[in-house]
Amino acid sequence: MDVKNNNQPFIEAINLLIEINNSREAAYNSVAEETQGSTMKSLFSRLAETSRDCKHELSSELRRLGGIKEELPLLKLYLPWEDLKHMDVKNNRKLVFSSCEFCDRMARKAYEDALDKAEITALSDKALINNQYFMIIEDMNKVSNLKKAFIS
Repeated sequence: MDVKNNNQPFIEAINLLIEINNSREAAYNSVAEETQGSTMKSLFSRLAETSRDCKHELSSELRRLGGIKEELPLLKLYLPWEDLKHMDVKNNRKLVFSSCEFCDRMARKAYEDALDKAEITALSDKALINNQYFMIIEDMNKVSNLKKAFIS
């Protein structure tokens, strides 16, 4: 069996993760720009940086596997980060934090699916996806902790 065809489910998962991280980065940069407080601005800037780093690593992995970056249409793939970019950050912190938690749960699920596909395609090196998965979990914890601090 052709290696590229054998890896196709994993390549598709990587494309999805690239798209998720691209949207996540844009949304969190937007929220960081709109935020007044330095603690929130710093958090959202770090979340955007996580996605920027993940996106670059995933793109390199995609090239290594012989895949190409595919643009996934928003109609095919609902990205709630698009909604987050347009929220009133200054007047509704609770909604922003809740939306961040929802968005990152979707990202976590996509990483879990990618890890499953790595198992199915028998790729022995899934460390990149696993490491990024834990980075997303860590980001989720940061958002949850800051939400608790700001919304009591």
